[in-house]
Amino acid sequence: MKNKRNLLLLSAILLAGCTSKKLDLSTISYNENAGSYLDGLKYYKKTDQQGHYAIKGDGEDVSLVLKDDGERLVNYVFMEGTAKEVNYAGLPISEVLGAAVSVYEDKVAYFHAVVQPDHSVELFESMKKSLGQPTEIINDTVQFDKAHPTPAQSELLKKLPDLTKPVTDEELGDERLSYPQRIIWLKGEVIHMLTLEAVDAKVSNQIMAITKKAFKDRVIVGFHVPEQDPILGKYLK
Repeated sequence: MKNKRNLLLLSAILLAGCTSKKLDLSTISYNENAGSYLDGLKYYKKTDQQGHYAIKGDGEDVSLVLKDDGERLVNYVFMEGTAKEVNYAGLPISEVLGAAVSVYEDKVAYFHAVVQPDHSVELFESMKKSLGQPTEIINDTVQFDKAHPTPAQSELLKKLPDLTKPVTDEELGDERLSYPQRIIWLKGEVIHMLTLEAVDAKVSNQIMAITKKAFKDRVIVGFHVPEQDPILGKYLK
């Protein structure tokens, strides 16, 4: 009996050792070394970045270039077969759209991910659980037929009734559905944003987080003109 127990214990240890590491984006601390999260993960692509993004030229002859003032980043992409390496609070990442993580000064400074659309509303609830009440909610409206709502609209009305409601467009006189499109959390030196879209059959989502330093230093494409960002720029003040 003792030998049998020892064999079972050894098997459990070996099984645990074979279990692959996963990255739960909701658990990231932006003050810790990124290696504790990323080392050992399988990724689709890894690139080294030298410099920050700058706009070159003016008028119609404008391009985005990297200007090297000593900034160094490592960018990881997880998609297709490697999307399963990443999740958000256990929610699965889209195999097609995947996730990206950027390391700046040896710490995670940015991530972007798309959770499988069946879990979009659940993602919102998970973010509220880990981040608290949103700092800001920006609503959008879409065409709406009360008698024949789309599946995405029905889901929002059912699962987010306090934030989703029919409204009347005063100029056009038609009915539209108002829903939370961008939900923003400011937590210390990190900005989180969840974007929901209700234009397809399912509610789609995008989730991102960026440190204020990475935003100000212009090292993340798409966030390279912080002073002109109409949505998040005010959170850098």
